Amino acid sequence: MKTAAIYDRWLHVLGGGERHTVAIAELLALKGYEVTLLTHRPTNLAELKSKFGLSKLSFTVRYIPELWDYEISPYTKEYDLFVLSSFADLIPAHSKKSILSVFFPMSLKLSPRELLTRKIVVPTVRAIFQFPLYIQEDPYHITVAVNKPTTKITLQLTFDKLALSTVEQITTSSTDAEVSQTLRVLHHTNTVEVSIKANKPVRQWQIHLPESEYSLGVSTKIQNTLWNKLGIKLMNLFPGWKERFQAGPRAFTKAELATYSQIVAISKYTKKWVAKYWGINTPVAYPPVTINEFSSAERQQKWIVSTGRFFVGGHNKKQLEMVEAFKKLHTDLPDWELHLVGSVNDADIHRNYYEKVVKAAEGLPIVFHKNASFEELTSVLGKSRIYWHATGLDINEEKYPVMLEHFGLTVVEAMASGSIPVVINKGGPAEIARDVGYTWDTIDELIHITKHLALDPDRLKQFKEKALEASHLYDKKAFETSFSEVLENL
Repeated sequence: MKTAAIYDRWLHVLGGGERHTVAIAELLALKGYEVTLLTHRPTNLAELKSKFGLSKLSFTVRYIPELWDYEISPYTKEYDLFVLSSFADLIPAHSKKSILSVFFPMSLKLSPRELLTRKIVVPTVRAIFQFPLYIQEDPYHITVAVNKPTTKITLQLTFDKLALSTVEQITTSSTDAEVSQTLRVLHHTNTVEVSIKANKPVRQWQIHLPESEYSLGVSTKIQNTLWNKLGIKLMNLFPGWKERFQAGPRAFTKAELATYSQIVAISKYTKKWVAKYWGINTPVAYPPVTINEFSSAERQQKWIVSTGRFFVGGHNKKQLEMVEAFKKLHTDLPDWELHLVGSVNDADIHRNYYEKVVKAAEGLPIVFHKNASFEELTSVLGKSRIYWHATGLDINEEKYPVMLEHFGLTVVEAMASGSIPVVINKGGPAEIARDVGYTWDTIDELIHITKHLALDPDRLKQFKEKALEASHLYDKKAFETSFSEVLENL
């Protein structure tokens, strides 16, 4: 049987990009491949199945050390086909055939400052703060690897149920050194603190648990060293840098791009920037959206909705600006409501942003659906007549194209719910909504368009039907057709 591997550094996140990765895996399995997903951090496979609507897994997951992308390259030799589906990574491919699925390209031409950042600053800071490479939790065996070799490490193992016999049978080892261990049960908890020392610096450690029911479902946490704690504080202060310290992007070459048999873009917006940055004309395979999970309510409400996490940095969803826009719109549309649906990160900087948005909304008919369930999300979308999207507001596309939405998954979900997209005229969302909804360049335009649309029942009905029909351009069948063409051209 032919073998295929798909690499996704962020598989554990189980977000829109990971839905795309899983869809590729399912398609390759249908084509007769034995499929393996390559990643680093423990991924909840039960949650993956549930979230992505899978009755069973058509692939296996293999955990490998969380190295820089070029260091992962040797793993690609083991497979007939290698697919890279991971934002900001470029792993030189050494398989017989290979596909690079591009979320957004990184420029080959870097300024001296950016070159210094990617080649020296980020690798140095990452090494100093010693982020764990990975923690792999197989039944009865836990493997922990760190970036920087060390002679000691402390872990906390939390059990659902803890028996004294379990503690007594925990052992540790390292393939590279002799080790000794100290075990301590934390007071009034089911947590065992495991301190391991080696006779020389090592990068990888193993913890062996007794083969009993008590060992199943254990969770592992690495105890933060002083440097690691400082690193976490640094990430909270500069959230936009978090991904850079954990992974790429780095400086790479055209020769590394040339190791791929096919390069495919996830949107026409991405395709445009691949052509600009790399001089390559690529096909487009839109990520599949499970539009069958969304539907319009029989009686929609006078609601405007926007979905997305409340967070600072990166692709900030601009909820604060939307609240200010709705405040101006409320005079003309007093019986309309704005609904904001999204999760809130535990970090102070993100929680403070959410609270700032809530405060700005005081006295207005604005409803917050914090950490909403999927059922609540689909219900709100289905009842809403208009969908707002503002990511990229105040961003100069020519200077910072990566800061815009590359596709626009939530826009398609809204369309499949019968909600008319009124989106910023930038990036992937504009590409999706241009012929079936409305695009705007300024907040004043957003207010003007929304007002006239909301007051025109015939136009609301007309554009709702257009949105529902157009959502099928991004369903699973459309994805399988376009990606199959890529496979045929290998």
